[in-house]
Amino acid sequence: ITNYEILDHFELAQFAGVVLDESSILKAYDGKTKQAIVDGFRETPYKLSCTATPSPNDYMELGNQAEFLGVMTRGEMLATFFVHDGGDTSKWRLKGHAESKFWGWVASWAVVLANPTDLGYDGSDYVLPPLNVEQITVRTDVENSVGEQLAMFASTAQTLTERREARRSSLKERCEAAKRLREKEPGEQWLFWVDLNAEADELKSIMRLKFVELIRLSTNQTS
Repeated sequence: ITNYEILDHFELAQFAGVVLDESSILKAYDGKTKQAIVDGFRETPYKLSCTATPSPNDYMELGNQAEFLGVMTRGEMLATFFVHDGGDTSKWRLKGHAESKFWGWVASWAVVLANPTDLGYDGSDYVLPPLNVEQITVRTDVENSVGEQLAMFASTAQTLTERREARRSSLKERCEAAKRLREKEPGEQWLFWVDLNAEADELKSIMRLKFVELIRLSTNQTS
């Protein structure tokens, strides 16, 4: 068992089989690590490539996976099922009449497993409860302006910078809303996903303050 970075420390010809975990490392068709893996295990008789994050619409990754497994080289796949998309020779388009043939070919060497039951095992622990999504909207005071003039309504954030600025402007209000949610069920475990480091800092700050208050309350009751 090893990682990809020190693969060159092994004499790969000595192995009769190899299993790639996180095999999406083969995604980059011009990557040095990808090419080293493909070349190093080209003559290996038994190969298994595993990934939990497949990209079924990334044809180049599928081609690299097939090449690693010894099914067909990426160039052969492109020549068989694809055509150049217009004048850009770096882009490839799946031939319309070859679509069913292409996916039939993929299904001949690849399989998607969503649950251990697909292999005949007990998969009851993998059946997740329903996901409930609730949107919570917070109010915040934002200074709206267009050029040098104030605007009646907030302008729509268009660029990435504008969207980040909009998130920053409501940061404290959103963190306070998250804190109130937690306080409804203080005995439960909570996991907060954040987008900005400042959000994590703000959450830690206000949660720590609440924790300190509880410690003081408990200490006063004991004394």
